[in-house]
Amino acid sequence: MTAASPSSAIARRIAGVCLACALAAGCSPEPQDAAAPIAAPPPPVRYDAARDEAPREPPDVGQLRERLRNATVDVPGDGAPDVRVRLDGGRADYRTDSEHGTVELIAVLGAVPTPDGADVFADVSVIRGGSGDFRYLMLFHDAGAGLRQTSSFLVGDRVVPNGIEAELTDDATYTLRLEYLDRGEGEAMAEPAHLPRELELEVAGHRILTRSAR
Repeated sequence: MTAASPSSAIARRIAGVCLACALAAGCSPEPQDAAAPIAAPPPPVRYDAARDEAPREPPDVGQLRERLRNATVDVPGDGAPDVRVRLDGGRADYRTDSEHGTVELIAVLGAVPTPDGADVFADVSVIRGGSGDFRYLMLFHDAGAGLRQTSSFLVGDRVVPNGIEAELTDDATYTLRLEYLDRGEGEAMAEPAHLPRELELEVAGHRILTRSAR
């Protein structure tokens, strides 16, 4: 037998190594898919340019009602100065030299977020000793330290306010729509309120300014 030359032996070793590498590569598991790229974060929310903070949700109406049950309110004077009283459990009696009556929190109709807190609107009844039940839309401003009444508006006698909607004009001014039930023209005051009506009010600086009826 003829002995293999050194060069052929080296060639066989190189070929064997290449074959082993090829087999190893063929038997190795398929490479896993590359990890999915991380999604880019969503663009930042564009807040109102007039304030550098996130929009707030209206405060919980149930919590507001509890806070208003012991609030201080200014009962609009019927041709006389307003009377300041403090509610006790949502109700209070008052007396002046010219009249006596009862003021009662009927319902919290809603709240409108403002840059410095929220405007809270409540249906408040004032009975001045007669048969009338005068329903006021009262505005309380909530700046975080407490609810402070800033304005009121007489809706009517023996009407039933139902709810509000707000359309913001800017940070400090908005249009408020008040839905309520009333009676038709010529109907007796003893008749229950049943006719849907709407008041459009302008609110600025936490005060009710103007109105238009529909």
